[in-house]
Amino acid sequence: MAKNKTIHTQLIYKYYQTSALFLLLTAVLTAYYSIVRLAGFSSNSSLLIGIIHLGTLGVMTLGFFGLYLRIFATISEVTINERSLVYLYWLLVWGIIILFLGLLTTNTIPLGIGAALVIIAAFWWAVLYFRWYFQVPGQERGGALLFGFLGSLGLLFAVLLGGYLIHGYSLNEVAATARLAHIHIALVGWVSMGLLGVGVAFRGGEIPITRSIGALTTTAWGWLIGFGLLGVLMLAGRFHLLLIPAILLLLGFFLYGYSMPKVGKLGDADTANSPAPRGILPFIILGFVGLFATILLGFDAAMNYPNGQVALHSGFAIGGWLLMMILLSLLSEMPRTAYALLQERIADSALPDKAAFYTLGGIKILWMLLLLGLLLYLGGIYMGPALQFTGGLVLAATTTVITALLLTKYRVSGD
Repeated sequence: MAKNKTIHTQLIYKYYQTSALFLLLTAVLTAYYSIVRLAGFSSNSSLLIGIIHLGTLGVMTLGFFGLYLRIFATISEVTINERSLVYLYWLLVWGIIILFLGLLTTNTIPLGIGAALVIIAAFWWAVLYFRWYFQVPGQERGGALLFGFLGSLGLLFAVLLGGYLIHGYSLNEVAATARLAHIHIALVGWVSMGLLGVGVAFRGGEIPITRSIGALTTTAWGWLIGFGLLGVLMLAGRFHLLLIPAILLLLGFFLYGYSMPKVGKLGDADTANSPAPRGILPFIILGFVGLFATILLGFDAAMNYPNGQVALHSGFAIGGWLLMMILLSLLSEMPRTAYALLQERIADSALPDKAAFYTLGGIKILWMLLLLGLLLYLGGIYMGPALQFTGGLVLAATTTVITALLLTKYRVSGD
């Protein structure tokens, strides 16, 4: 990395590590929820909603803050105030914890406090991001960082809608249209745009790619229009018009795929060919298969609402796209960041072999278990809840193992 590497590596690692800890907690609670359902007990909707927010805020949002900070830290023109990011970290962590407790207890006081902290953190992040973004040379703003820029707008709208939903929740007047808009703006506008941007950046290996080509820039703006229309139409209850944003998102998916080989050529050959974590290609493949299936099933959900294949659409989105890609991100970034910390702290002669350090043992077997769990879960949608929750348990248990291995192997003492 450039001049900011030494200053910020520890903080980036802290964001990654906490994201992984929230993933571990989310997986354990999901396993518990699956076991309860398999035992024949009724579902606890409060726990399920809490788990979802732990995933989207604790895992995804904290992880993205670290991921994009890592990208900005490679650009010498960007000035980063580390203290503000430490405050932001604690604000978001406590906001997530308090919000989760509020969702779990259905108590409006912690709900309101947690939501307020999360909203403040989202605005704080957006201000920081926009400031950094406009410090970046113009030729480097059209790719990965543009996705993050537009995704940050999605984050703002998602948390504001979340605050509105809590207000409605306290009055027992939660509109289904607002709930759907909140979910889709969060997952399509923030999380998916964030993942697409990170996917571009890390084609460069050690040094993220921030330059772009025209088709990729068009993809980012098209995706913005797509998720914006999606949110507006859902808020208005115009479900018969959802095919329009669905078409935009599908075209964006294909344009993104078309752009990737050309974007890869923009990277530094030396860093792009440096040792990388082994066994992660299946995560990439399944992740994008999941995204493609999610978009296609979105057409059915839109045309046949409310009787479309919504459960299958959600299963591919969460288990195929989001889970695979956040695991991929952590499997890629935690080894790199932990190794960078070791380089700063010990002599080169004492460093472990980089290729061996980057490899997590048994990852291919664990990926196959994830695939099995996903297939069982999706099959259970049609064959019965027992199979579905068995699949959920396999997914959760395997994710728990992967996350525990990551946190154990890549724990750097003194952090």
